[in-house]
Amino acid sequence: GQKDLPLKEARNILGRENEVWGDARDILPNSDVPVIGGLILLNEGTLGHVGLILNYSDDHITFEEGNAIPCRKSVRSIPRDYPLIRGFKKI
Repeated sequence: GQKDLPLKEARNILGRENEVWGDARDILPNSDVPVIGGLILLNEGTLGHVGLILNYSDDHITFEEGNAIPCRKSVRSIPRDYPLIRGFKKI
């Protein structure tokens, strides 16, 4: 369904389309720091949110996400201290 789009996009980009990850809120972080090509895990929405990290600096993290704009992929940059970041997952 539409709520699964961010996870489907992340799995497709990472070549893991046959894996089942559950909801974004179910993915456990394994890092406190971002890694290019890894996941950013956010406490946004009722099911959480996930994005694929494209770049980062001391101040911002830029990531690709699905469904922030309904049924579309987009790129977003947020401050490193954004309060809804719950962690990162190295893949």
